Amino acid sequence: MKTPTIETERIVIRPLKISDAKAIYNHWAKDPDVLKYLRWNAHQSIDVTIEWLKYEEQSGIEDDNSYQWAFEGKESHEVFGSGSLSYNKERRMFEISYALMKKQWGKGLATEAVKAIVHFAINELNQTELFATYAKDNFASGRVLEKTGFVCRNHGKYASFDGERIFESKEMFFTTDTAV
Repeated sequence: MKTPTIETERIVIRPLKISDAKAIYNHWAKDPDVLKYLRWNAHQSIDVTIEWLKYEEQSGIEDDNSYQWAFEGKESHEVFGSGSLSYNKERRMFEISYALMKKQWGKGLATEAVKAIVHFAINELNQTELFATYAKDNFASGRVLEKTGFVCRNHGKYASFDGERIFESKEMFFTTDTAV
């Protein structure tokens, strides 16, 4: 299925585009505060962001196992975050992830976006269970998942993609039979 556009009260959740590179790079892909608990490292140049977006725009958009979105303010048209729903083979279910620029933290936008992605997964992909993980020290991300109906089932660890950083984590699950 092609990555769809989803609208909420305040957000247009749409496929990523190469034209988003400047906003993504400047607003969060190089910000150490945003990236503190994420698996991927800071983009060292806008070229890294462009290469990622080229892949997403050219091949990832038609992948039934991966949906990557930009979060854009409905009124401002500012790209302020991104999110994904990707099939996790180990868990045999889709995993949700997201990142927002600091300026938009604490406004409920992550929760609004994650709720919309969960709704898409349930109603369009017919999923009954979803997975997310977050670093235990990232309390805000934990609250987003809890407010969306995710429940902690396990404690674990995850590593950054380069293996340099290890995070104590909480493994969160959403099931349609326990949804709030």
